[in-house]
Amino acid sequence: MGRAAGVWHHRRWMKLMEVPMPQVDDLSRSLATFDQDATLTVVVEMSLSSWLVAGMVPGVDRQPLKKLGPDPDALLRLVERWRDQAVKAGKRIERIALAFEAGRDGFWLARWLQARGIEVHVIHSTSVAVSRGFCRKFSLWARKARDNELVYPASA
Repeated sequence: MGRAAGVWHHRRWMKLMEVPMPQVDDLSRSLATFDQDATLTVVVEMSLSSWLVAGMVPGVDRQPLKKLGPDPDALLRLVERWRDQAVKAGKRIERIALAFEAGRDGFWLARWLQARGIEVHVIHSTSVAVSRGFCRKFSLWARKARDNELVYPASA
């Protein structure tokens, strides 16, 4: 009767008023809001001979995809062109977020783009959980896309 209200939790009695200790590096949530109407989102897949750049441009219905040579100036021009397209469509771009997989060109390019006002996220390939089945399907799709063998269904 004199015992405070509580529950058993993982081998110990826990009072209901106790609060679990917060995690220092809680990467499960974003501290910055993602406003899709004000953020130009760009992803880059890099190889030795070319960079495949895709984007989500606010106010533009299509999702642009562009193949570039490994040239940072060309990448910057492309991002600026997409920003101008969003502005023409009546959107105010407050943030440009660009992400790519860490590799040969990873960190110098990130520093170079950050110096030009672009928010860069370098992703380590092993930090992305992907099933093996997806990897096989995606690599087949990427190979066909690269060789221009994909046939898109006609829209209704």
